[in-house]
Amino acid sequence: MIHETIPGFDCLDFKRKVQAELYEATRHLSRADRLAYFRRRAENGPFADLLHLEQRDIATADRRITRIDPGA
Repeated sequence: MIHETIPGFDCLDFKRKVQAELYEATRHLSRADRLAYFRRRAENGPFADLLHLEQRDIATADRRITRIDPGA
């Protein structure tokens, strides 16, 4: 896989800006509220379809395990 560089893009600067934005958005939240915030962001974000796919896969695997070993 070949990764192209974007002229003028500073990856570390971008990372720091995103982290600062997340900090500002969540610094006043309790631990439980912060967890809910990130769960909401994951469920509604650009990778939400992958998250739901993974949850379906886990549920399917759980059903398979239960059929193999009802005591599980």
